[in-house]
Amino acid sequence: MKPKINLFKFVIDIFEYLSKRKNILEGVCISGGEPTLHKELKSFIREIKALGLKVKVDTNGYRPDVIKDLFENNLIDYIAMDIKAPKEKYPLVTGVKDILIENIVESIDFIMNNVENYEFRTTVVKELHSLNDIKEIKEWVKGCKLYRIQSYKDSENVIQPGFSSYSEDELKSLKDGLK
Repeated sequence: MKPKINLFKFVIDIFEYLSKRKNILEGVCISGGEPTLHKELKSFIREIKALGLKVKVDTNGYRPDVIKDLFENNLIDYIAMDIKAPKEKYPLVTGVKDILIENIVESIDFIMNNVENYEFRTTVVKELHSLNDIKEIKEWVKGCKLYRIQSYKDSENVIQPGFSSYSEDELKSLKDGLK
């Protein structure tokens, strides 16, 4: 059984840690799960910014309204958005049958047209992504500042076991195929 966390104390501990290191650290990356789902994200970021730290957010882009609001309020210095698959394969790759792909499209368009510091990235899984898939995603984000592909890493904590990584050579071939 997992221990219960006193969330209030946990947040205080985070800010005590950041306060002690604010002259050493440059910024904070908010990731893990989907940060835009948390209703207190905006106030959490404001507290981080009050310490003089930069903020990077990792997102899946499913909540474009939150992304826009954070940028319009100058709360994010950098955003990294995961693009899970080509548009038509999003339901398969995400496991969400009724995914609203227009949310992803809206986030990509907003980021590319309004955000200075960003990147898009795809975590490639051997069983889910082909070179053609990566080419389709690259075409989708054509003109973006930075698009990265990164290899899936298996662990005991993955939601669905049974997937595998491309080898270093295979990953290099995928990257070379994009040039």
